[in-house]
Amino acid sequence: MHVGQCQQDGGKETWVCADETHLYVLGELKGMYSTVFRNLGKRKIAQPWGLQTTTMYRLGEQSTAEETLTAWRKGELGTRVLVDHREAKGKVRCRVSAGCRVHDGPAGRRVWAGGGVA
Repeated sequence: MHVGQCQQDGGKETWVCADETHLYVLGELKGMYSTVFRNLGKRKIAQPWGLQTTTMYRLGEQSTAEETLTAWRKGELGTRVLVDHREAKGKVRCRVSAGCRVHDGPAGRRVWAGGGVA
């Protein structure tokens, strides 16, 4: 999804992929997401579906990813929505070494060069 909300209003997509929804924090992006996913139901005969992909969101930003996971945890999404979510449990250690961030935890070891996300 890369166009404005008003350009998609009335669209009848049969497949939509919303990528990096942890970045959907601005009203325009969240509105576009809502409009496009609402429009999926307009072509029921085509059996439309949507896919939301993301990485971990920043807590409290109220991104689309955070709102989706919160609704899923509360049981508000219904049976037609599949959420495949995984996160590290227990203690996760984070340290900076030679310009790289290193995270050690139950999910394994991850290294990001320069502190960015790889």
